[in-house]
Amino acid sequence: MTYIAATDLQSQDQLQYSDHNNTQYYTIHDMVNMMQQMSHKIMSVYNQMTFNQKELSIIKLDVIKNQELLTEVIDRSRLQVIDNSFDRSKIDIPLLNMDQLNALEENDEQKQVLAHIIRRHGKSFDAKRTTYQIMKMVIDNRLAEGLNMGGKRGEKRAFGRLAICTLIIGNN
Repeated sequence: MTYIAATDLQSQDQLQYSDHNNTQYYTIHDMVNMMQQMSHKIMSVYNQMTFNQKELSIIKLDVIKNQELLTEVIDRSRLQVIDNSFDRSKIDIPLLNMDQLNALEENDEQKQVLAHIIRRHGKSFDAKRTTYQIMKMVIDNRLAEGLNMGGKRGEKRAFGRLAICTLIIGNN
């Protein structure tokens, strides 16, 4: 059994530590120093654990990015076989005006070609960047100025109700 008892030996405060057959005497100052050393070790372990958690988070992000890259490589290798079946000359992108947008909305063959182009060329590390890349590839800035998701605010057209929006979001 371990116990600590405070005694007053020779006018100095000392602590007696007994462990079965072994008895040792420590001054309060020695005990305070030992406690400080232990707290420093605990703090060091805590700091190392915090660092390891941050490193683990970075590794997890790297794994996710690598998975996305592998998915992209697999998709591209699959599309290389299918690539000859789509003729990009059937669609003129980026779309420059509402007439071209309307024509695309009505033509299912062009929508299929566009979906193929988006799958092939519209991949990035995150959804925001992928969406930006696809929109830049498909719609000219002047046309985009006349669109918004809901179709509100003046004479803007509701992009969210168009089939092209579904193509872009679905391939994201």
